[in-house]
Amino acid sequence: MICSIEIRVVRQINPFGGHPIRLFAASKSKNREIVVIQLKINHAKVLISTLLVTALIGCGGGESGGDDSGQNSGEPQVGQRVVVRTETSVGGAVIPESASVELGKKTVFTVLPDAGFKVDTVVGCDSAIEGYSITILNVTQACTVNVTFSQLPAVTDVRLSKGPSSLLLDWPAVEGATSYHVYYAREPGIEPDSYASKADGTWLQNVQPPIRISNLTPHVWHVVVTAVHPEGESAPSGEINAFAATQPLNDTGIDWCANAVYTTSEGPVPEGGIPSNDLDCSVAQDPQGIALPDGQDGHFGRDAQALAAKLPKVGDGDGGFDFTKLDANGDELAASARNWSCVRDNVTGLIWEVKQPAGWNGLRDATYSYTWYNPDNSTNGGNAGKQSRSNCGSSKCNTQAFVNAVNNQGFCGASDWRLPSVNELLSIVHSGRTLPAIEQSYFPHTPTHYSPLGAYWSSSPYANASGEAWVVTFGLGKVFSGSKEHSALVRLVRAGQ
Repeated sequence: MICSIEIRVVRQINPFGGHPIRLFAASKSKNREIVVIQLKINHAKVLISTLLVTALIGCGGGESGGDDSGQNSGEPQVGQRVVVRTETSVGGAVIPESASVELGKKTVFTVLPDAGFKVDTVVGCDSAIEGYSITILNVTQACTVNVTFSQLPAVTDVRLSKGPSSLLLDWPAVEGATSYHVYYAREPGIEPDSYASKADGTWLQNVQPPIRISNLTPHVWHVVVTAVHPEGESAPSGEINAFAATQPLNDTGIDWCANAVYTTSEGPVPEGGIPSNDLDCSVAQDPQGIALPDGQDGHFGRDAQALAAKLPKVGDGDGGFDFTKLDANGDELAASARNWSCVRDNVTGLIWEVKQPAGWNGLRDATYSYTWYNPDNSTNGGNAGKQSRSNCGSSKCNTQAFVNAVNNQGFCGASDWRLPSVNELLSIVHSGRTLPAIEQSYFPHTPTHYSPLGAYWSSSPYANASGEAWVVTFGLGKVFSGSKEHSALVRLVRAGQ
């Protein structure tokens, strides 16, 4: 007789490598008929043959009319059938789950590990496994095959470092792995079987660490890594993310040019000319007919590209600057947002603290100042500075205490804030303006002093005097050294996502 075969949908590791596949079986068949299912898996076609045996239970008995239970008394009868069952642990399935088999005959089951799992043990019924097929050559009685699965060793501790428009990944070798797959995209939630649905989702196959992902656009990129074993692909590593910056330094902000006039004791040269700045760099002469020298700052770089409307940006900002506002959780905001806590520099990848107004009386008041303190002899230039107070509820504590207080708050969703180096501070100086020399639409409440009163501490000690460190004043965008015992302002930074 003919019975309907159970329809099953099973998630399965592709035994030929690649991504998990899904098997769909739907058919009617005579007992013991071989059904061949053809699947398209990525770029290869794989034939998987599965022996689908119709259970006679509920079908009114077999063609022999025997009892399927295998409990008949006396000697086995010709054509007598028994039920062979399977039991599985977490991590996979077996199809069919049971089969009605004539005594003395052969039966075959197909084992289907879940993604990230492998077959561990197969016990019972004198069964043997080869590849993904469990075979019982001679069924002698009703019995049960027990199949257990275990997780494939996966990648842990993925380390990431950033370069211009690139990310460098490295991780410890995984025992038994022959290679690795890397998946990355501009959206979170990456899985090996769904990465292609993410923005710019990409799959790097069969690589070895370390590996550099290059030519990335300036965005936050999300990455997972899997280990490839002979038995299949492991579960993905924990997802990591980082912002791929285009270059290590910003442009100056100067998108204007000057004429060739300069003044001597005898008068201006050329004679009768008037020194003039803030001229359009695209013209050859100023309104006086005096030539604009070639090779000026305003002729080159991101600022010149922005002035010519040829500079694509992730966010917004004056000239070549490209900033994005972030909320208290570190999530992106529109450029028009009126309340924001941090700013990401889309050129350098750095994320900056935004100060609160003077008189705000909170931890990040723009007018609070701090003594320089770093007890680490390997980075303090031979002088730890002045510890001052360690309570940063108000002004006059030290830089280390302030960093710790901000990190304890999880400011902007992060706890790796630090004092910036002098070069990092200089990267946000806007040399095309003064008082203050910074993009105020992104860094409000910056003092306009051009004296040390408006200076910000850097983490960089001054090599010529161990008791001093470099400071940057945003009144005129200047850099000089200052005594570690004196107080100065602080704007914290972190390396970015």
